[in-house]
Amino acid sequence: MKASQLSKLGILAALLLVGMGGVAVVRQGQTLSALGVERDRLRFEEVTQADEKAGSRPPVADGKTQPLGVEERLELMTLRRKVTELSDIKRRTARVTDENTALRGQLANVSHRLAKPFPPGWLKRAAARNRGFSTPEAAFETWVWSVAQRDQETLFASVVPEMRERLANNLAHSGPEGLWKSVERIPGFLIRKVTPIDATQVELSVEIAPGMEGAEITARLVDGGWRMEL
Repeated sequence: MKASQLSKLGILAALLLVGMGGVAVVRQGQTLSALGVERDRLRFEEVTQADEKAGSRPPVADGKTQPLGVEERLELMTLRRKVTELSDIKRRTARVTDENTALRGQLANVSHRLAKPFPPGWLKRAAARNRGFSTPEAAFETWVWSVAQRDQETLFASVVPEMRERLANNLAHSGPEGLWKSVERIPGFLIRKVTPIDATQVELSVEIAPGMEGAEITARLVDGGWRMEL
């Protein structure tokens, strides 16, 4: 997958997240409005019942403010509720805007990194080969090759047994297309460092784009060959 394609996918994902955030704010506002209407109805009933129990009030002397009637009090409560709802929506919208700005900044940073020339030794996924499982580095490249070629048998053979179970469950629930989408996530790689953990495990520090922090991936010795623990 080319860097520009990755950037476009990232931007689409960002816009989708922002859109989902906006929809959530609108839905929450609608829920608040419905609850407010029900609350006002109950208050109206309470005020009406209180007025009926109190009976008629004596006339108010000239020059003094006349108490609010039932309908006026209901209107005042409704206006107060709407002010509260608008203030809440304003706060939520501001938060979504801030998150959108931060996310766009992250995407710009990733796009800038992907635009840089790849370092020497960085291997595109399409150029990976099936090198077997004799070394951790060879096993990782074989795994990348299986993804590029959509070779299901080699994909399952490239990972540790517990990972095979997860892939099998993914295949059963999502089908072949869902399986490949779950693993087709890197455009290529450069193994920066191999750190032994013990006699049967090593840790690979893998860089998938220039300047990005390397992912730490464990490889284990299983059945005489190295397998990926992803």
